[in-house]
Amino acid sequence: MLYKKSNKRMKHTKKLLVLVVILFAASTMQAQIHNLGFMIGKSSYFGDLNNTINTKIMSNDVGFWYKYNVNPYWGVRVGYLNTNVGAADTLSNVAWRKQRNLSFSSKISELSVVGEMNLFKFVPYSTLYTFTPYIFAGVSVVGFNPTAEYAGNVYELQLLGTEGQSLSGRGATPYKLQQLAIPMGGGIRYNVGDGHSIGLELSGRLVLTDYLDDVSGYYQDYDLIFSRSGEIAANIADRSPEIGLSNNPVGRLRGNPNTRDWFGFMNITYSYTIKAGNCPQF
Repeated sequence: MLYKKSNKRMKHTKKLLVLVVILFAASTMQAQIHNLGFMIGKSSYFGDLNNTINTKIMSNDVGFWYKYNVNPYWGVRVGYLNTNVGAADTLSNVAWRKQRNLSFSSKISELSVVGEMNLFKFVPYSTLYTFTPYIFAGVSVVGFNPTAEYAGNVYELQLLGTEGQSLSGRGATPYKLQQLAIPMGGGIRYNVGDGHSIGLELSGRLVLTDYLDDVSGYYQDYDLIFSRSGEIAANIADRSPEIGLSNNPVGRLRGNPNTRDWFGFMNITYSYTIKAGNCPQF
């Protein structure tokens, strides 16, 4: 009986706490300034298959965000971004890359939380503080799935274990297709009036994996991959024979295991700031 009464008190207490939080949020809503925005532009990838700015591998991107402005200098932004990345050794001017002959393509989805700092005072509805450069950094979750075309078909590379992930005790465990990343960058924004702002933003993402492109470590035994995962997996793991070369020996570097992959953006931005007092009344 005492247990039941205690349980009921706990439930009432939780309800009361929830109600207090809701009332507090409602009472402060008018004092807050909220910002909604989107961006479009170009994205690029940097990793084992590309380490320079290459316009041939740039893709379109689109993103959306909500930002809470703490004050005219600081804000917290939650955003979602979608793009495609890819690269191919055939586009390189480096001889050993061409001989490696690897390629990949991947859709990218990112959910991020970043802290943003205006370098100048910026007040969206002011006629005095209308321009500022800004910088930001934070954390994000990136979803990806590298694929490659082979013999007219597209294959998901993670499933093939191209660096021996399918070989017990010989390679790394299969990498996860969702990874943490560190977004960072900066830009400029200009208030064009009535809460509307436009800008330009440059940013990069350091992904905490070296397998965004499915390339990181060493060549494994071709025959062993063939016997465990099949001919397609073995042929995609080592694509040098496609251009008339021999299979790479076991243990030769396929990528650089000491680095992590990046992707970056150059975007035009638009945002609208909801002025304090324009929020719905409670």
